[in-house]
Amino acid sequence: MNGAFFFMWIIHSAHGYLHFSDNIYISAVRTIVAVLALCALTIAVAISERYKLFSKLSQLANHDDLTGILNRRAFTKAAEVITSSLNKGDICSMILIDIDFFKKINDVWGHQKGDNVLVAFCQRLKHFIPDSQLFGRVGGEEFALLLAKTPEINHQELINTIVNELSRNPLTIDNEPFPLTISAGMAAWSEGQKYETLFKYADLALYQAKNNGRNQWQEYLPCESTLPNQNFTPSLL
Repeated sequence: MNGAFFFMWIIHSAHGYLHFSDNIYISAVRTIVAVLALCALTIAVAISERYKLFSKLSQLANHDDLTGILNRRAFTKAAEVITSSLNKGDICSMILIDIDFFKKINDVWGHQKGDNVLVAFCQRLKHFIPDSQLFGRVGGEEFALLLAKTPEINHQELINTIVNELSRNPLTIDNEPFPLTISAGMAAWSEGQKYETLFKYADLALYQAKNNGRNQWQEYLPCESTLPNQNFTPSLL
C-alpha cells in the first residue's frame, strides 16, 4: 500500500494507524514548505528593512545632512580615538579650513547659493584627501581634516595644494564659475598631546592666517607667546 502512515499512540502503545494517499501527503508537504518559505521571506524582508533603517539613522547621526561628510560630533569622536592611539614617532596633523567671507556669499546671493557652494567645496576637496583620513564639517563654513599615520603624505604640501587649487580654479555653481578663497591652519601632533589641544593649536594657526589677509595657510609653531590661555574657545575667533 502506497502513501504515508501515522500511528496513533495511546498510553505508550500503538492502537492503529491512519493512512494518507501519496497525493494528500505530497500536497501537505508542499503546503508546509510553502508556508515555511513565506515565513523565511517575511523575516528576511523585515531584517533587510530594519538594516536599511539602521543604516539611514546611522548616516543621519554621523554625517552632515548637507555635504554628506562627517559632522562635528562624529569627527571629534573619531579624532579623539585616533589621537589617543598615537605613539612616539607617529605623524599626525590637524588642519582647519575656513571659506573666506562666506557670510558675504549668503548675504549677496542667498542661503541656497551658499549651500551649493558648501557642497561643491566639499566635492572639490575630496579629490585631494585620502579616503582613509578624517574629513568633517565642524562649523558653518569651517572644515576639519585629520591626517594620521601617513608618512607617505607631506602634510604641508597637501594643504598648500588645496589653498592654491581653490584660489586658482573657481568652483562650478549652477554651471557657472564661482571664485572663492580659503584660509587654513595646521598643527602637528606631539607625543602625549590630546585631541582638544591639537584642535586649539590648529585654530590658532587658522586665526593667524585670517589675520594675515586670508587666502593662505599657517602652521602652528609652539612657542610661549602663542600658547592658548585657559579661556581660549576653539572656532570662535
